[in-house]
Amino acid sequence: MECPNCKEKSLRNMESKEEQQALDCMTRHIRAFLLQSSEGRKADYGEPCENCEKIKECNFDWLSIMDPLLERSKVKINMVI
Repeated sequence: MECPNCKEKSLRNMESKEEQQALDCMTRHIRAFLLQSSEGRKADYGEPCENCEKIKECNFDWLSIMDPLLERSKVKINMVI
């Protein structure tokens, strides 16, 4: 018989890992935007991904990576231009 608490802890750990990855990704992008802005450059959303150690895991799918945080945020992002 499967331990219900074990399954719940495992799910929380998975969510924690996904949330941590989202936080790291989002912070990496914010840091890059601040640097780009201070240098008078246009925002380049792909630049922080160029040297990211997680690139093989996310394959530049930043929107899906950040999804756990975006879903819970009161700030909404519209990708339609």
